[in-house]
Amino acid sequence: MFEILQLRMRESLDMWPVRVRRCAWLMGVLVIRERFNHFRR
Repeated sequence: MFEILQLRMRESLDMWPVRVRRCAWLMGVLVIRERFNHFRR
């Protein structure tokens, strides 16, 4: 039981950075777009 849990945790840890990076990238794009719109006015 515990071994399976550890395996799952390791897999999720390997997958986590990709999701975090994607979310951060999306947030950055949104923020930059907002600032661009403010500059145009």
